[in-house]
Amino acid sequence: MFAKIQLQKYPYITLLSISFLVVALFWKLEPGFINQSTDDFMEMSDAEIVEDTISEEVVSAEVVPEWELPETTEVTEVIEETNEGSFFVADRTYFDHALFIGDSRTVGLYEYGDLGNAIALADSGMSVYKVFKQKFELPSGEKQTLEELLSEEQFEKIYIMLGINELGYSFEPTVVKYEKMVERIEELQPDAIIFLQANLHITKSKSGKSEIYNNENIDRFNREVEKLADNKKRFFLDANELFDDEEGNLSVEYTVDEAHVLGKYYVDWVDWILNYAVD
Repeated sequence: MFAKIQLQKYPYITLLSISFLVVALFWKLEPGFINQSTDDFMEMSDAEIVEDTISEEVVSAEVVPEWELPETTEVTEVIEETNEGSFFVADRTYFDHALFIGDSRTVGLYEYGDLGNAIALADSGMSVYKVFKQKFELPSGEKQTLEELLSEEQFEKIYIMLGINELGYSFEPTVVKYEKMVERIEELQPDAIIFLQANLHITKSKSGKSEIYNNENIDRFNREVEKLADNKKRFFLDANELFDDEEGNLSVEYTVDEAHVLGKYYVDWVDWILNYAVD
């Protein structure tokens, strides 16, 4: 009677008792991860814990309707097109039908670098303002202007290096004059590959002595020349990497006058040029 009265008086005790019995019965009978004691859990390896957790996640994952799935992104491999594949290493027979145009540096290439059977129209002090006016002596002894030669003979490759003697002129008109020169050469030699050569630097000491003839202005002009290259029929070659010191000036070990490389190094320069042959 007492128990009955107490249960009726305190109904929550009844509910608590029944809940305790249900939990105890479930704990005893239900198999799986929940039945493992704390000691059992501590003895499980990390792999076992992860595997069990992943399994529960996979089982409980909802099936997403196809129309709710995010749109797939098609991945397209982008291959950057470069000009590296266009260059190859050639020997001096590559110059059999080549023409070199330039100033005193090109004179050095022709006299000391062994250009094979190439023809060179070059002179100290040459510039874009004089290149179509002056007559040059050919290997045959005949003298011709550049335009006369280009009108009579077809070349496969034409190398041009001009610009350092022009630094004393107004910059923009000189750049335009250079571009017009290249265009005229292309008109006369439509099948020729044209190599636009960067002007070589001078030494740091010599560069610091002039507000005009210095490496800053040489680089400025070289950048404009490089813009004219299309890597199809016009190619830009910068041999400064061959002779520069760590600061980007002509290294003193290669020069005596601080502006031209010694004669024995022109062979290295020509060898470098032949690393960038174009078929």
